[in-house]
Amino acid sequence: MATFDERSVPSCSAAAEAGIIEAQYCLGMHYATGRHVRPDPLLAHKWLNLAAMGGYDEARGTRADVALELSQDEIAQAQRMAREWLSGQRAMVDTLFSA
Repeated sequence: MATFDERSVPSCSAAAEAGIIEAQYCLGMHYATGRHVRPDPLLAHKWLNLAAMGGYDEARGTRADVALELSQDEIAQAQRMAREWLSGQRAMVDTLFSA
C-alpha cells in the first residue's frame, strides 16, 4: 500500500493523482483550509468529490461545507474537473491494458 505525508501538499498531490482516496481527501482538506497552500474551494470540491465517490465518508460532509462557498456555476466547474480527472484515469487504464 502506498503511503504519503499528509502534512505535505506535494506528497498528498502525487498520491491523490495516483488515485489514493485518502490522499484525495487530504489534498481536498489542504485546499479547503488553506493549510500549506492558498485556499481554493474549486480544487477542494474536486478532490473531496473524488474522495467521496471513492467511499471516503468524511469527504461528503466536507464537500457539502465547501459547496456553501461556491456558486452553482463553480460547483458545476468543480464537478467537471473531477469528471475530467476520472476520464484521464480510465484512459490511462485502458492504455495499460490494451497492449
